[in-house]
Amino acid sequence: MPIYEYRCRECGDFEKWLTMQETGLPVECPTCDEQAERVFSAPGLMMMSHNIRKRIEYGAEPKVMSKQELDMKPHYHRHSHKKEPSRPWQIGH
Repeated sequence: MPIYEYRCRECGDFEKWLTMQETGLPVECPTCDEQAERVFSAPGLMMMSHNIRKRIEYGAEPKVMSKQELDMKPHYHRHSHKKEPSRPWQIGH
């Protein structure tokens, strides 16, 4: 069962163990019983770039992009996405 972080506007941050089915339900603060909002954080912040870490710390929501928008955006990783004739016995990614 994973642990989730929530933020109460009056009492601050707290953590709660929830089942996967309960993650969509509203959660109340254990101190004041007000409804709390979920806080998203990522593990391994030490390995991320400064800009991504700051965006996560300030609670920026990830941008949802269509596949067409994503294909038009330049990639900054080492492999290419060009369709090259591959050998049938190779497993591509």
